[in-house]
Amino acid sequence: RRVIAKRIKKLCGLPNCVGFIDRTMNPLSMKPRREDAADYFGRKQHYAISTMIICDDRRMIRYYLAGWPGSCHDNRILRNSSVAEFPQQYFCHHQYIVGDSAFEASRHVVPAYKKPHGHTLPREHENFNKLLSKGRVISEHTIGIWKARFPWLR
Repeated sequence: RRVIAKRIKKLCGLPNCVGFIDRTMNPLSMKPRREDAADYFGRKQHYAISTMIICDDRRMIRYYLAGWPGSCHDNRILRNSSVAEFPQQYFCHHQYIVGDSAFEASRHVVPAYKKPHGHTLPREHENFNKLLSKGRVISEHTIGIWKARFPWLR
């Protein structure tokens, strides 16, 4: 993890960062035959299973949690992961991962600032989000590579 943190600091200027977190939706071809089928209907107006990934700067998936219904919020999936339940197994002192504003800030998760509805972000928050965006795009690329490698996930 320390080697990853050094590479990320050099690449993005984020000290002690060991990865990037994001969630993706894997569409289902039909409505699940389950009592809770409505829970699988996601924000993109189709049935899906959610997968949360944590990747490093080289676009390697270091952790994933799949199988949550498409309607589940990103942060709910994270809260129910072993990364959140047992952080000492994944992080050394002062290490963290970076995510989008859907994730809640914690000791080991640094999210982007969320723009308040009808308002603009203060300049320092915009600058911070811009700093994080270079790293966050890596998680988007990782998901794109993963789905290109396994087209049935799209």
